[in-house]
Amino acid sequence: MNKPDFFIVGAPKCGTTAMYHFLRQHPAIFMPVVKEPHFFAPDVHPRAPIRDEAAYWALFDTAVPTQKIGEASATYLYSRQAAANIKQCCPSAKIIIMLRHPVDVMVSLHQQRLYNGVERIQDFSAALQQEDARKQGRAPASGAFPFYRAAVAFCEQIKRYDALFDRADMQFILHDDLRADAASVYRQTLRFLAVDDTFQPDFRVWNAGRQIRSPQVQRLIKESALRRLVRRAMPLVWRQKLVAFIERKNVGGVYAPLPPALRWQLQREFAGEITCLERLIGRDLSHWQRPAAAKERGTA
Repeated sequence: MNKPDFFIVGAPKCGTTAMYHFLRQHPAIFMPVVKEPHFFAPDVHPRAPIRDEAAYWALFDTAVPTQKIGEASATYLYSRQAAANIKQCCPSAKIIIMLRHPVDVMVSLHQQRLYNGVERIQDFSAALQQEDARKQGRAPASGAFPFYRAAVAFCEQIKRYDALFDRADMQFILHDDLRADAASVYRQTLRFLAVDDTFQPDFRVWNAGRQIRSPQVQRLIKESALRRLVRRAMPLVWRQKLVAFIERKNVGGVYAPLPPALRWQLQREFAGEITCLERLIGRDLSHWQRPAAAKERGTA
């Protein structure tokens, strides 16, 4: 049985999809066609695409002995169970953790949830105000990462892996670095995985953010009941063309900028988290703190 040698465990909206595609192109690395099987995170994704154990291991059947096998599921960092499940199954696996400014993650995650049809509130600030109601069951909370603040509790999440895996087997990647110099970050990752670091992949943009014009339309085309109805009414090719056409019409426009006051408020809120993260991963993250302070001084 082929088992993964490494896992890209998250966080969401931090470049995990890009890194999956970059690594998948390397001849000495095997990554399955299914990105994000979520198999080891049943607490976060109970309806994961791969739930059956045999089906999960079958993902890696075609890997050859000379290849390093990897898997990428952005729910594994957020999950309270994934770290222990991975350790029990693949005790010598290497762990890749990708991080980004918490505020940017939450905003991007909100946009992704709108696109997936699981977020009903188009305004990010209003969606954030519903967090308590959702946790208490007084408002709908569906899909993975329904609680934005919990999704960026990086220190708590990393400590779960720290308790089980050696630091030598963990790599931390900042979204800032990946955007600034993807080739350099990629080479560092190849060295971390002990494969040829001279290979050059196609560094195209993967999983770019998509602005939704109407959350109601997006939920409608993602709704399984509607899909079943359309499935009975028209052939597969025409169904795919219809959904693609509606999605193209419903995606576009310019992202509404985060109100400065809300940005400053959230940066202050996560200042302690960022300081903790600095100590935990050994990186200077002062640039994550600086913009809010500078804007406040300007306002004053």
